[in-house]
Amino acid sequence: MKHEDSKVDPDLRGNKVEKIKHHMENTIRNMDEAEAQMEATADADLRKRLEEENKRREEALIDMRSEVLEELINR
Repeated sequence: MKHEDSKVDPDLRGNKVEKIKHHMENTIRNMDEAEAQMEATADADLRKRLEEENKRREEALIDMRSEVLEELINR
């Protein structure tokens, strides 16, 4: 598909923000589930993996929040 106009459709920006918000909600839910798993397990290796994954999720959330702000500013 050929794009004649390089400007981003504001409606697409809105959809992007909603998609990012949806990803953020899923990430937070996954973090909560991992926290529950960490509390329920005695397996130190599993707990460490879950902690590391949640750290990556926290970093991803920071990036997603920045992206939402950027999209809202550029509307």
